[in-house]
Amino acid sequence: MNAPLGPLQRTRIRSLLQAAHDAASEYTEFYRGGRQLTMAAPRIIGPGHCDEVTGTGRTVFLASFEDARVQAASSAFELRGELLFDYQGHEIDRIAVESHADEFVSDAGHVFALRPERNVPTLEIPEALSLVGSTARRFGHWIIEYLLRWATAGERSELKNVPVLIDERLPPSHRQALEYFSEGRAQIVVVPAEVTVQVGKLWTVANWIYVPIYWKNEQAIDVRFLVWPTIEVAERYRRLARRIDRELDEAAGPKRIFLARRETLHRKLMNIDSIQDIARAYGFQVCYPEDLDFREQVQLVRRSTHIMAPEGSALFLAVFARPGTRVCGFDHPFVEKAGFMATLFKELGIDAVLVTGECVRKDELFSRFSDYVIDEANLQIVLDDWKLAPSAKPIDRAPSLELGGL
Repeated sequence: MNAPLGPLQRTRIRSLLQAAHDAASEYTEFYRGGRQLTMAAPRIIGPGHCDEVTGTGRTVFLASFEDARVQAASSAFELRGELLFDYQGHEIDRIAVESHADEFVSDAGHVFALRPERNVPTLEIPEALSLVGSTARRFGHWIIEYLLRWATAGERSELKNVPVLIDERLPPSHRQALEYFSEGRAQIVVVPAEVTVQVGKLWTVANWIYVPIYWKNEQAIDVRFLVWPTIEVAERYRRLARRIDRELDEAAGPKRIFLARRETLHRKLMNIDSIQDIARAYGFQVCYPEDLDFREQVQLVRRSTHIMAPEGSALFLAVFARPGTRVCGFDHPFVEKAGFMATLFKELGIDAVLVTGECVRKDELFSRFSDYVIDEANLQIVLDDWKLAPSAKPIDRAPSLELGGL
């Protein structure tokens, strides 16, 4: 049940970075922003184009704030009557926030949120690291935002035993990721919907890449903001992957996998059945990652030598693949923003290629949600390049992979 709404309140918005400089009780910088970073163009087979992109890197830092207020599913938190958002420099020029704000207004060089007053219960916690946010429920965002921030914060020894705030409505795999990589040591505090948490000492980490809280159309984000220091980011994923290697059974699963995507989701690959049949003929086993727990997901990817997947959340699991792994993603032709992940894969030693197809239904607000078909001949180019031969015997079509050995 939603909390009753009161009159609109006018609350000033402030940059998290600026507030950290002015009001943080503790501040640690992991990466100094302001440097020019270049994201390489991915290898693409098919229609569409992605240029090399150069932009300005963000400052990545850990900061603590006294007596801050966090609300469920919100990427902002309140400090001394202001709302702090993780934007830096000109990122605010395009920021469009859903959160609990109905509208934003500018006045005398400042931006204010107009949001209804809410009568919600308050939970008091002495100290916590916040991984609460409006994008947290999406698996891809969880991998490149929240899990990466948690891993970054973990580099500071004083945060080893600090509780972690997560949203109540997170899918199970998100919490499993924290429990898996912390080996069960993470103290997790679930923030119920429609609850405000008053934290005596709130820790937060800035994102390594700019991610809009919410955008209303494709033009809301400038591709020049989609840059990050791939050497530093890759090293943190490598540290996480060492946890996987400590218990990995090389012989427990397939080497060639196809990470399937449900037909109910947006960005549909319309000829998915024929593409998966070709993959099966070359020895790929089809699985739906969401049917597995997180441990099974990352072990499946880590032991693989070849991975195929339609573009989407599952493809982000490839950051845990081993160097030398060959990855083929499928997508529509609107791939102008693909460079930041392609550059990360290259730094991780992953040989990635993007096979694009013709758009059969364009989403006018979000071109990234459009439906498409893949030319089977373009997939064959990849298979020939990988020097893979068809299997000696046909592989039966199966809805998901059986992983009883894990």
